Amino acid sequence: MADVKFEDYSIEVEEAMNEALIAGLYEAIGEVEARTKRNSRQGHKYGEIQATGLWKNQVDEGEKKATVGSPYEAGYWEEFGTGELALHGDGRKGWWVYVEGQDSGKGGKSYSSKEEAEEAALFLRKVKKLNAYATNGIAPNEPLRRAFVSAKPIVQAIFEEHLKGMG
Repeated sequence: MADVKFEDYSIEVEEAMNEALIAGLYEAIGEVEARTKRNSRQGHKYGEIQATGLWKNQVDEGEKKATVGSPYEAGYWEEFGTGELALHGDGRKGWWVYVEGQDSGKGGKSYSSKEEAEEAALFLRKVKKLNAYATNGIAPNEPLRRAFVSAKPIVQAIFEEHLKGMG
């Protein structure tokens, strides 16, 4: 019987696959984050934060998982909208005054008409010197959803490139 020598390269193969997968995760999530920022309202600010600056990505190499999202409450507003314009129609109804930089958890007074809210905002701007605006909400923009949908073929191509030759 011939001498057969078995050489186990499974550790090297697994390491190469992990390296390729992790590199693909960083490249793919970077693409999704960039698209999300491009999809955000250019020049729009939420307090001191530009809408394009709301988004961050994170890669968990151990879990082989990548995420993109926002650590800011305003990320939710940019994605889903607010008030009467909210994506699923589940936002606050009526008019209110938004004061830039104010904690949204405070709620604030509601007004029965646009005119009343605008009058209150004008008072706050002139007398209290606050950046106050009358609003019934902002429309959803969905930068994350649109980024994931548009990036799907590119993300697939990224992983095909990183993992080619492994199959």
